[in-house]
Amino acid sequence: MTVDGKQITHAFYGTQPRLAYYVGCSKGGEQGLAEAQRYPDDYDGLIAGDPASNAVRNFLAGHLWMALATLKDPESYIPASKLPLLSKAVVDACDALDGVKDGVLDDPRQCKFDPATLICKADRIRRRVSQASKSRRSRRSGWRTKFKGRATLSRLRAGRESSPGSWDRYEAGTGPLTGRAFALADQFLKYAVFDDPDYDFRKFSYDRDFLPALAKLGPAIDATDPNLVPLEQHGSN
Repeated sequence: MTVDGKQITHAFYGTQPRLAYYVGCSKGGEQGLAEAQRYPDDYDGLIAGDPASNAVRNFLAGHLWMALATLKDPESYIPASKLPLLSKAVVDACDALDGVKDGVLDDPRQCKFDPATLICKADRIRRRVSQASKSRRSRRSGWRTKFKGRATLSRLRAGRESSPGSWDRYEAGTGPLTGRAFALADQFLKYAVFDDPDYDFRKFSYDRDFLPALAKLGPAIDATDPNLVPLEQHGSN
């Protein structure tokens, strides 16, 4: 698109653009970093906001992990209507850890809330919350490799359970198999990792499949090279 845009500009104005800039966030931020690392002469400046630079890990250790934790079976799914209950309980349990009760978790890493404590307060969702507590603890920890127990991606933090565009969009959706995390992971597995449109995301094995997927796709879509000397030499920033 960068080359096409410059060609269109030249065709319309009869001259090349004097400066070219890039702005992107999330996946666009990752694409901006990829540009900076692989094609340092394309832009004179780049803004790569909140970049998903570890793209393979983001899909498989982020989106897929969340999908597996909440969609393993019907009891694992947490509907959007239950998220305020979780959110309030988290705030009630951890709000005062920073010394101020203001409805804000200053450091979510310090929150050790266990959703299983809700069972006595809401018998009508006893089984659902019991299962949710297991999946939520799983999502909090993140998948760890067999090699030195290292996590492949930062775990989820407490305090965003009912934030608009967070758990409701990525995990709950409008029902099972409608959340954005599932959609992203499912399409990535089917059309990038396994080239099989019938692949069932529940068959994925981290011990068996993760490293081959990383080797296959990491060089193409990850943007993790810290060497930006060529970009600096081009005069970009």
